[in-house]
Amino acid sequence: MKLTSVPRDGKANEELVEYLSEIFKVKKSEIKILRGEKDRRKVISIPIEESVINSIC
Repeated sequence: MKLTSVPRDGKANEELVEYLSEIFKVKKSEIKILRGEKDRRKVISIPIEESVINSIC
C-alpha cells in the first residue's frame, strides 16, 4: 500500500496504523509494528476477529 505521509518522525507509520484500524475495526493501540518501523517493508500484528475478515473479503 502507498501512503501519502512523508516517512519523517513516524508520520507514515501513524497514517498506516490509523488506516488499518479503520479497515479492521480495531483500536490503534492494538496494532503493532513488529518489524520495519523505519523501513518500507513492515511486519504488522493486528488482532482481527473472523467476522471482520469475512466482511472485508
